[in-house]
Amino acid sequence: MSKDEFSEEQKVDRYRAVFYAGASGDFNPIHIDPSVGEKAGFGGPILHGLCTA
Repeated sequence: MSKDEFSEEQKVDRYRAVFYAGASGDFNPIHIDPSVGEKAGFGGPILHGLCTA
């Protein structure tokens, strides 16, 4: 990683994505189904982008 790049990782409970999906209406399985996230190469579900801000 170069000095111009930044990375941060935080662990959140598995329900945060489900709560956010309900609020936003975005029920894309990559955000709430662990098997879909794993098949996509992420190792599990990924949190919605706006939920991370």
